[in-house]
Amino acid sequence: MEIDTKKLAALDEASLSTMIYEVARSMGLGEEKARRMASNAPAIRVMLAKASDRDVNRLVSMIGEKRAAEILSGVNPKTDNGGGK
Repeated sequence: MEIDTKKLAALDEASLSTMIYEVARSMGLGEEKARRMASNAPAIRVMLAKASDRDVNRLVSMIGEKRAAEILSGVNPKTDNGGGK
């Protein structure tokens, strides 16, 4: 599975926060810890911007390709024309 890091970078704060929460829960983190991670979306955005393809692929392998695809299908980047695709 290939992750488009440009699409991740284009996510608005709410979508990024939701994605972080879902990934954290999929990795087995508890509710409270996942919420704390999601509330720290700006810092995680910086980390994702610096992440290599290998880092992203390692994260995908931790949660599984099927679950990663489900999470990604639930978030859409904002665009200048007001669309979400």
